[in-house]
Amino acid sequence: MKLPDVISSPQSKRIKNAAKLLKRRDRKATGQFLVEGPQAVREALARKGSVVELFITEEAAEEHPSFVSTAKHGRMQCSIVTPRCSPSSHQP
Repeated sequence: MKLPDVISSPQSKRIKNAAKLLKRRDRKATGQFLVEGPQAVREALARKGSVVELFITEEAAEEHPSFVSTAKHGRMQCSIVTPRCSPSSHQP
């Protein structure tokens, strides 16, 4: 199984695009949104086709290895992010 990409720059285009979803107008325009926390991520991953990309810190990936394996088996983009790069901590 291919290891997840690692994103360490908050200037990453994927991080910036995900961070845009913090704004209602961008969520409405794309029909997408961010979920955070183990329970919300678990529920989203359980709904086939609802997750576009999984951003997860290394610590969270170690604590919840099933998230990464579910994303990979579902052929979702999966990226390890450093805490300073997580979309929710980024201001677009």
